[in-house]
Amino acid sequence: MPFRLIRRDFLERTLSKVPNSTIAPNIFLSILAALEGHKLHSLPVAHYYKKNTKNTSRIVKGAVRGIFEMISFAFRQKQSKFKAGALR
Repeated sequence: MPFRLIRRDFLERTLSKVPNSTIAPNIFLSILAALEGHKLHSLPVAHYYKKNTKNTSRIVKGAVRGIFEMISFAFRQKQSKFKAGALR
């Protein structure tokens, strides 16, 4: 699980674009930051993995839901850029 340190002004301006019900809002924020041209830095973080995960089906369901959220989000972003360009 990566750690993200986000500037407050960016967070306040961008958080409204992220759906409230999303599983991983941090991923959406990272994508929006990259699209706006912000510099992203990666630092390694040591963490320990679970040895025994009994809820594999929940993990798979969450991953599938996350994929559909990302596709929907990308589509909405493309639509909003198209509409903004059409109004100019």
